[in-house]
Amino acid sequence: MKEKVKSVIVTYPEDMDELTKNYSKSIARVLIKIVPPHQIDELIKRLEDKE
Repeated sequence: MKEKVKSVIVTYPEDMDELTKNYSKSIARVLIKIVPPHQIDELIKRLEDKE
């Protein structure tokens, strides 16, 4: 049996750096599951080259 959510409370961190870090971790977890390792290495290299 499914239940509907009646309310959600969202707490944002005071500084946006913490929010960005959490968001980045979530994206990384998803990418690791669906992208082959060699493509992740290419992506990391491209990101490092941009900085």
